[in-house]
Amino acid sequence: MVDKVFSIHRKEIDKIDKKIMKLIETRLYHARKLGEYKKKNGIPIIDKKREKEIIRDRVSKSKLSKEFTSKLFLLMINESRRVQK
Repeated sequence: MVDKVFSIHRKEIDKIDKKIMKLIETRLYHARKLGEYKKKNGIPIIDKKREKEIIRDRVSKSKLSKEFTSKLFLLMINESRRVQK
């Protein structure tokens, strides 16, 4: 049997997960729009310097572990590349 406190925390996590997914969807929408702009203007999709800057910045501002934050943003960068193609 699951107690009330357990259920409350699970429900909160579910709410947070929905918000995270919505934010990621919004991020990818903008990545797609950047991809369209890049194609029209002959700008390469991949910008290694910018990608390294993003990861370095997010790691430095996060209270999460460096490894987790790096992996998380690398995943988002890779998905952004995919939707820009």
